[in-house]
Amino acid sequence: MVMDPREDPFVQTECECALRWADQSRAILADIQFTTTNRLRISNSYYRLAMDHQIAVILMVEHTLFGSAKAMLRPLLDAFARGVWFKEKATDDQIRGFLTEGENSRVPPPYPVLFKALDEVDRFEFSFTGLYKTYLPMFHDFTHGGLHQIGAYNTANDIQANFTPEDIAGTLRASATLGWLACSEMAENCDRNDLAVCLRTAYLTIYMRDPVSGLSSVW
Repeated sequence: MVMDPREDPFVQTECECALRWADQSRAILADIQFTTTNRLRISNSYYRLAMDHQIAVILMVEHTLFGSAKAMLRPLLDAFARGVWFKEKATDDQIRGFLTEGENSRVPPPYPVLFKALDEVDRFEFSFTGLYKTYLPMFHDFTHGGLHQIGAYNTANDIQANFTPEDIAGTLRASATLGWLACSEMAENCDRNDLAVCLRTAYLTIYMRDPVSGLSSVW
């Protein structure tokens, strides 16, 4: 019989923490304002999408949609990374192209080019290229139904999701960490370092660890 990871105390704690973080981060950013430019509107829209994806992960776990929750990590990472790229690296022509042609404009660039460009942004305490090489293949697998995703549905006697509590707890923590990154970048976009400090403090209070220190351990 497949165990329901939600019955594990560790998963229950992570789910509670993820919900607290989502609620507090939204409250902190509730009245944020910024100068309206196409660059900032696109970037902040991606960050808000990432925040919504984090909530989606929690809801999927609560409804036992564990494979779908893990599949959301790549879109969550996509939204965060694209938000940074549009703010920091996109040219005005690329922004115009995206707004008029969408994906047909080939903006943003492919993953290797995108993540290499983001490594030139010096305020991050991790390597985007390293993140790409280490985690993106696994994220792709879960999003597109690769061996790891489908293998988790093949048990001895049934076809149903069979993820360990550690798998699901890690997914919840990873989504919250990506959510923190997106929220922090939204505060950066709006020149609100005070809110960035509040976000980091809220995360630290909930998880009892600095978000940056947890980046590699939860992914």
